[in-house]
Amino acid sequence: MTSASTPPVPGGPEPVPGSVASTAIAGVLAAAPRPARVLGASPTAVYLAVEGGEEGPDVVAVVAARAVHLPVALAVPGQAPKVADPARVRVGGGGIDLGGRSLAPARWVDPRPRITGRPLVGLLDEMAELLAVSAETAGVVAHPAAAVADGLFAGDPAPALAQLGQGPGLTPSGDDVVAGAAAALAVLGVLDAVAAAAVVAAARGATTVLSAALLRCAARGEMVPQAAALLQALCGEGAIAAAHDGLLGVGHTTGAALALGLCAGVRSALAG
Repeated sequence: MTSASTPPVPGGPEPVPGSVASTAIAGVLAAAPRPARVLGASPTAVYLAVEGGEEGPDVVAVVAARAVHLPVALAVPGQAPKVADPARVRVGGGGIDLGGRSLAPARWVDPRPRITGRPLVGLLDEMAELLAVSAETAGVVAHPAAAVADGLFAGDPAPALAQLGQGPGLTPSGDDVVAGAAAALAVLGVLDAVAAAAVVAAARGATTVLSAALLRCAARGEMVPQAAALLQALCGEGAIAAAHDGLLGVGHTTGAALALGLCAGVRSALAG
């Protein structure tokens, strides 16, 4: 992942010192301001849906620095700010207006990991042993991750489509498995474009607004830093166990499901 500072948009809000945003939301923030509705809010994250996106509502999150930095997020120091007036929330014009407080990023980060080598089969085998325990503990061991990944590699979206919306939460575990597989295949340059497009299109009506947005990110190889660290570790750039533990800390089942999908995607890429 790479990062860079960015000048404020002329006439837009001043950047928040210490803040960082994903380049995945650069276009949404730079566009003309649009109304947004609040999908959820807590001290760690505020999720906003902005209607009018080409593939469904655009989603932007404002997250606390210690929270998971989603590929649709602007992370700010301290806690996530409160929404002062939901009726006045706007996204665009260089930043995010939470109904009285405007936020703009001081720095941008690309959520697509840089991979300098190829995944190593021996490391995948080591990871399989770790996954067997963590997936069972999280209750996602039954997901057909291998079929999902093989289909996304070979052009058959059916196994992935069957997983959309399966499981509770803002990002159901079935979606997370699909996202992990798609993101790994995309970064490795072997994600089938037609299959990916079918999943992205179906997600608009098959799962939550947030999860559909994250699946669009996954199809571009954009992922949370913890997933990026695991993919890099599988290529010999970092410790497998530490990366696995870091990803498991994401959500209740999300980390384990992402790991299942990601590793399945890597195996499909190598087998192909």
